[in-house]
Amino acid sequence: MDLVCDTNIWYGIADGRIDPKSIKKDGHRLLASHLNILELLSSMYVSNYSARRKAAVAIIKHADDYLESSEFHLSKLWGIEPLGPDVGYIDAIDILANSSTLQAVWRGGKNATGKRFNLDMNSAIKWREDHYSKFKSSILSICDIIVPKFSEIRMKGKSFQISKDIANQFRKFSSDPKIRERLLMASFERVATGNRNLTIPGDQQIRSASVSLDAYLRAYLEYLVYSVESKPPDENDLGDLEFLLYVQNSRVFFTKEKRWLTIGEAVGLGGKITANP
Repeated sequence: MDLVCDTNIWYGIADGRIDPKSIKKDGHRLLASHLNILELLSSMYVSNYSARRKAAVAIIKHADDYLESSEFHLSKLWGIEPLGPDVGYIDAIDILANSSTLQAVWRGGKNATGKRFNLDMNSAIKWREDHYSKFKSSILSICDIIVPKFSEIRMKGKSFQISKDIANQFRKFSSDPKIRERLLMASFERVATGNRNLTIPGDQQIRSASVSLDAYLRAYLEYLVYSVESKPPDENDLGDLEFLLYVQNSRVFFTKEKRWLTIGEAVGLGGKITANP
């Protein structure tokens, strides 16, 4: 299997809780992504710098391949030619892994080929915070449709008991094929933005994308239910959902986070979201 690694996997390899050799002996491959480096660089302070640098070292040492960015990959799944070159992030991993201080990361450095590379961390962090914050707001808005004042109460940290009837109503809402279709088309709009040459996708194009994005769509819809019944949405959840954009063919999302394992089991994705490959 090709294992799309959650960032907690790289932390686990770095501190010895996960043995990459035992995973690879069965023919599995560990795949890194820009989602990992975004998470490592965001909210990085002196207190967590060492752990994050070690995670970057684990990526450099043990990643068998580097995935294209989620935007680039999503474009290909829709059969759309990406508007420009993919975002480079391997240099950023290399600089973090080979840095000696947090300040050195901010200054940038030379990549593996000796070329000077500056990390525009402020822009990367701002993009992540804006993008992830909008995701959290949109999820809360959806929850409020079925459960009035849900966001107001849950985001204050208060418990929220919903009746079985409302829970079933929300589950019915999230399982509506029209909601899945709307989510699918939102992924098209995401990569079509700014491309004036694109037209409305054809039926075959939609069917193909729906198959390719099946794991992502099923997990996303179950996540809506989970957000109401179990734990309110968090901005970082978007990053985890983004990993599922890559789950096609032999690719599996490799994570140790219980939330995603629970969601995967609930929608029959146990073989596509795993903690033990």
